[in-house]
Amino acid sequence: MAVKFEISDLMGAAAGPCLVLREDDIASINTKAETNVWAKGALDVLTQQVQHWLGRKVEIPERGGQWPHWYACEDCGVRLETVSPIAHKCPKCDRVYSGEPWDSVPLTAVHQELSQALLSLGVYYALTGEQDAARKAAQILLGYAERYPYYPIRDHNLKSDTDWATKVSWGTLGESVWLIPVCAGYDLIRDAGVLTPADHQAIREQLLRPAARLILKHNIGIHNIQCWHNAAIGSAGLMLRDRDLVSFAVDGDVGILAQIKQGVLGDGFWHEGSWGYHFYGMKPLLAWTEALRNCGLDLYDTHLKRMFDAPLQAMLPDGSLPAFHDSGGPRLKATAPLYEIGFARYQDPAFAWPLIGEPRDNLNALLYGADNLPPEVPETEHSTHLSRAGFVYLRQGKKEDPSYLALDYGPHGGGHGHPDKLGFILFGAGQVLAPDPGSVAYGIPIHQKWYKQTIGHNTLLVDQKSQNPCTGQLDVLANGKDF
Repeated sequence: MAVKFEISDLMGAAAGPCLVLREDDIASINTKAETNVWAKGALDVLTQQVQHWLGRKVEIPERGGQWPHWYACEDCGVRLETVSPIAHKCPKCDRVYSGEPWDSVPLTAVHQELSQALLSLGVYYALTGEQDAARKAAQILLGYAERYPYYPIRDHNLKSDTDWATKVSWGTLGESVWLIPVCAGYDLIRDAGVLTPADHQAIREQLLRPAARLILKHNIGIHNIQCWHNAAIGSAGLMLRDRDLVSFAVDGDVGILAQIKQGVLGDGFWHEGSWGYHFYGMKPLLAWTEALRNCGLDLYDTHLKRMFDAPLQAMLPDGSLPAFHDSGGPRLKATAPLYEIGFARYQDPAFAWPLIGEPRDNLNALLYGADNLPPEVPETEHSTHLSRAGFVYLRQGKKEDPSYLALDYGPHGGGHGHPDKLGFILFGAGQVLAPDPGSVAYGIPIHQKWYKQTIGHNTLLVDQKSQNPCTGQLDVLANGKDF
């Protein structure tokens, strides 16, 4: 995958808004909202979010959050309920947890809510010129710039001397998820006239740069987490005019070019073998791809398109995806915001399938969505095979009464893989008859003791021992009326 570009060109293009939209896009987005009912609905949702924040006092938490995977009952595996800042109850057995890490887990959602508010406020200001929205965004940014230097550094095990350790979140992944919309919000209001030179300096040097440096120290290779790292580091780099940060996130050893080339298999499946992580890694890949496109580097002509193709090949008749490996299979309709970008950039009618019948009221639809969807969208009704990922999806029967069987024989999937070779998922009679368990919160014992053991899957167990990580081989695959 040869991509030619100059870092200096990217930096120059970042003089105006670039992370989620360009100034030239604003008129067409507003026209879209004026001429399409669904786009007006998306703008109405954004307006409601902004009005909520305009009437709300900005309160930046006094400390960072913690790993959401801790927030489940060790006995029952179900998510805890927040009773108070120091009490977290299992809704099934009523066991109450208190102290760390549980007390800090709810703060992760608070920080994320604030960063998403920055994005909403910034987009609204860009589209409407409403100064109150820019001023509210500035309050959040300056609040973080004031507090961030004093947040303690620690990871999900409460240790401060690891590569994972960060400030706002439980680790570099969480910090990245939080930082990307923070950078985008700043990008959209930085020329609104609501920040003084000293304010800009504080935001850049007390918030964006130290956050990017904390993330930069943790290089995790070709991995969904590194996709989040790259988008966060690159976004901060464009705002800071830092050539080194931007270069790292684009053409560094684990930059976006390497992630697409090595992480996206030839059949389009993300190499970790889980549909949950396929889309989880896809989200920051697309965010960073859009930012780079706005700066003049278009990566959509790489094999990124295959990431949109692959899920359509694997989908169950009920619209869900097989729950192999860590993280269960999401419903494809739930990924509609990503397919808004896919259909807009590639104009492939198949990519409109997740959008059909959906309200299209999300931010991606407003910013990137095509005005019109195709009248007919093809569906996969024949057997398919993702040869590099090692999955076969067998389909038989009429559309009204389909049968489906997914079989896993491919690579283990790394840290998110399960020992489940020859494991299968069976759909028939209108429902999943033989499900794969998927996974639960990683912080509770049953995740390792059941979900990541062979006995938890629909496959063979030999001598009561789980399989070793391995890759199978497909010798014959025949499609025909007799098979």
